[in-house]
Amino acid sequence: MQKQREIQEYVEFKGKWAFLAAIITNGFAAIASMFSKRKPKEVKIDDFIDKKYAAKIKGYFKEAQDDKWASLIKEAKMKGLKGPW
Repeated sequence: MQKQREIQEYVEFKGKWAFLAAIITNGFAAIASMFSKRKPKEVKIDDFIDKKYAAKIKGYFKEAQDDKWASLIKEAKMKGLKGPW
């Protein structure tokens, strides 16, 4: 339940607040670039999210995907199928 809540918070933050912050930052950078010769660096949504936190959430997704494959491989071995595992 804890992991699910953290994932929901991450998705909400990335979808709403980090997106909004990136839009505003890129907008101000575009306006500032009109008055200067330098081309602005585009800000991405992931720039507003802590790298450790993002890695933790991606680890949750990887765990879930690994569990899915493990059960499928076990089932294939029980059936006697040969594969790259």
